[in-house]
Amino acid sequence: QLTKIVLNSAAVGAMRDQNLIDTIQPSNGGTPISYYNGIEIVEDDALPVAADGTTDAFIIANGAVSYGLANPENSYEVKRDSLGNGGQTAVINRRTLAMQIAGTSFTDVTKVAGLGYSAINASETSMYDLVGDPRNIGIVDYRFTVDKKFVVAGINTPKA
Repeated sequence: QLTKIVLNSAAVGAMRDQNLIDTIQPSNGGTPISYYNGIEIVEDDALPVAADGTTDAFIIANGAVSYGLANPENSYEVKRDSLGNGGQTAVINRRTLAMQIAGTSFTDVTKVAGLGYSAINASETSMYDLVGDPRNIGIVDYRFTVDKKFVVAGINTPKA
């Protein structure tokens, strides 16, 4: 069952303009929660919107995205500056976070190193393979266009 939809603020604005969003205010004064057809909305301007208003919405089921946390080889470091600031010790911790859509497998991990969503999505070659039945993948990418009046250059679009 699909439970969350991830949208750019341009798409949320267009949906609010069409009265498609229900907002629930928690009784204890917390942050309001927005819903579209019973699906919770996650608003994130990291999702790109083109100048013509073309964008993606990701509709996600519980457990569709897995993540792992690991310590790289240089995960722990201690720096000591005995002369500066009366003698100061800094402890540096590093972690690596990996996310993956359940039911997929990377074809070549070296291809995706350092790439973000836009570069992977625009790639000519497939970066991942399906493992098992594709109907069991709990994420849907829906591409659509919003009215240009909701596109704000440099705010909800990539910075020039």
